[in-house]
Amino acid sequence: QQVPQEPIPPDPHKVYVGNLPQKVSDEALKEFLSVAGEIVEINVKRYKSTGQCKGYALAKFASEEAASNAIRTLAGGSFANRSIM
Repeated sequence: QQVPQEPIPPDPHKVYVGNLPQKVSDEALKEFLSVAGEIVEINVKRYKSTGQCKGYALAKFASEEAASNAIRTLAGGSFANRSIM
């Protein structure tokens, strides 16, 4: 019998960024998001076979406040001619 595991709590420093173009660069996305606060890690999800972006990324900010600010100020904004979420 398996022991039920506690769900891993979400990281309040991480922000999901969706609707990204296939050819997004980590540097350009980091520069765009950094207006909300200091970013400590950016993880653009890519296809192994092509290296193209899967359309989303996870950004880890230095503080919860910066992550909240990014959600508040950048959601629905335009990045590379696309509305991000």
